[in-house]
Amino acid sequence: MKVLLVSGSVSNSGHGTMYLDKIHKNLKTIDTDVFVPKDAILADTDIDINRIHKSDLSFSKLSRQNYAKYGKLGMVKRGFDRVSNGIKFHKDLVKHLKTKNYDVVHILDSEYISYWYLAKKLKNNPIKLVYTLHASDFNLQSFSIGSVYKYLVKSMLNASFSKTTHVVCHGEWIKDRLVLAFPKLKNKISGIDYPSNAYSKIDKDKLKAELGVPLDKTIISFLGMIRRDKKIEVAIQTIKQLPDNFHFVIAGSLSDYKIDEIESLIKEAKIENRVTKTLKYLSLKEYEDNFKASDIFLSTHSDSFPSASGPVSDARSYGVPVVVPPKGQLEMYVNINKVGQVANSHNAKDFADACLLVNSNIDQYKNNVIKVSQSLSWESFVNRHISIYNG
Repeated sequence: MKVLLVSGSVSNSGHGTMYLDKIHKNLKTIDTDVFVPKDAILADTDIDINRIHKSDLSFSKLSRQNYAKYGKLGMVKRGFDRVSNGIKFHKDLVKHLKTKNYDVVHILDSEYISYWYLAKKLKNNPIKLVYTLHASDFNLQSFSIGSVYKYLVKSMLNASFSKTTHVVCHGEWIKDRLVLAFPKLKNKISGIDYPSNAYSKIDKDKLKAELGVPLDKTIISFLGMIRRDKKIEVAIQTIKQLPDNFHFVIAGSLSDYKIDEIESLIKEAKIENRVTKTLKYLSLKEYEDNFKASDIFLSTHSDSFPSASGPVSDARSYGVPVVVPPKGQLEMYVNINKVGQVANSHNAKDFADACLLVNSNIDQYKNNVIKVSQSLSWESFVNRHISIYNG
């Protein structure tokens, strides 16, 4: 069997590169290539250069921070640019498929209209087309730009699923929502929890010392790309609600915030001496080290966020319990696996109460996290994919 993994997000900061690398690495017995933009960030991966095929297109210009100058219209412009870039990227992919023979083409991430375009182009091609669909709710939940857009493209996506052999999403809650929106997926969709590396023993005090955070405090972390929908303002107010024996670590690149906004939020909450911040793109080592030094990971995604979260899943690799908002896939994941607490509602007081509950029984939560890290490993995740490819 010969498989092609396709990803555009490897040109931007975030989980895209790790996702591609881990799947490729664990497809050990399968002949696997990757197709990526010409500016793909693959320096930290083990992917053989001879396995990498590149589009003529650049994707890094689509990073959210490049649209901040447009204000409220920035995300609208970015949306149009993503469609345009996505179609051009898939045009290059179709050209590549004429030069190579693959049994399976797995689209790891794609803007929806450009995926519809690709499925249409491959309509008469015998290739098995597998699609990882990260978003989960295509019903009109609000009149936000994103919600209206997803509602409007429902019929287009439903048509593209006629050609699609299988769809992968990150969890059973998301799977159920997608089947409601797209009945054609009923017998060809798999809800597979977002994976992580299995836990290995960590000297947490050593990492805390190296990062310069207090050894005698409970470290609550907020790591990864810092976007508006992650509601860092709620996380900062959560720390304000907690006693002084909690210390807050913020580390990651600012997507659509500015540094002075974050600093102003911290100053307004009067917690300057309780925060350690690294506001930049993190190397893999920096990301891992900050996680290893953490005691609790805090996710304050907006109450309309229904999907899975890469950092919430990554917390398993480091034995770190999590606190998450109510509703959606995150609530289901935490409740089923007992790896932390779900806040009663989306406000700072309830997030703080959840942090206190986790801290009061942190050893038990850590044991649960470590156990789940073994069952939801990248290896088991990819083995599920192999079954899909063979199906």
